[in-house]
Amino acid sequence: RIEHLKATGAAVKWVSMEPLLGPMPRLDLKGIDWVVVAGESGSGARQMQQQWALDIRDQVKDAGLAFFFKQWGTFKGGNNPLGKADPTDRKNGGEAKGGMTLDGKLWLEWPEPKPQNGTPPQPKPRHRRRLMSTCVHEAAHALAAILCGAHLDLINVDGDVENPPHVSFRHSDSTAPHVIGTVCAAGAVASARYSRTSTAAALLGGGYSDLLLLRESVPDLDEQLKAVAAAELLVRESWAAIKLLADELRRRGQMTMAEVRQWVEERKCKAEESA
Repeated sequence: RIEHLKATGAAVKWVSMEPLLGPMPRLDLKGIDWVVVAGESGSGARQMQQQWALDIRDQVKDAGLAFFFKQWGTFKGGNNPLGKADPTDRKNGGEAKGGMTLDGKLWLEWPEPKPQNGTPPQPKPRHRRRLMSTCVHEAAHALAAILCGAHLDLINVDGDVENPPHVSFRHSDSTAPHVIGTVCAAGAVASARYSRTSTAAALLGGGYSDLLLLRESVPDLDEQLKAVAAAELLVRESWAAIKLLADELRRRGQMTMAEVRQWVEERKCKAEESA
């Protein structure tokens, strides 16, 4: 079916391998922009093997494409050749609630928007408010990362699609879990403030991947609530800057974290000159 996908006129062509129930050793990814992998969850879930996911990741990265590892599903992959979902099979790597890390890191990459005539894609009118909400969400992630000392690769918004891509999270193992938790929650908190809804609704809605990452980084519920509270304070105190950065992100379509930091420094200089 991948050949049928390549024949379409879709702006972004992506393949979803979820649930992944076997190896995919020879993928033809020419003409594909994005690959998503995930294990199976729920009652009777079958176990995904780690090597299957690693082989796909390596093929995707060798092709220079975006790779998104959504979750292990009910069980974390081990070396069980039968792939049985057995929570007691500890020696073969069976682990309930397997999380989102693969090979020791998170893979939450999104494809970059494709320029049209040298300019970023422009949103359709009916998507403008949704796009601005996404820009506010990602601007809050970026500013929170800078203020908290965390590291993100880039923020990326494509206004031509129904579900715009979101921030790509990558952080070092030395980054404190509560810092990552605060950065994760900041996007949903800002979305809630912009849309005049609750943070919980924002996390369960457009920020669901943030919720998964928050749980992955901060497993303890009390610590999760502290991270959300810290994010609420950060967003409240930085709201004006978040809205300005969101406008800049909407105008550019994409900004690296280096560009965000440069933008922040320029704003500081202008504020000092005005004072």
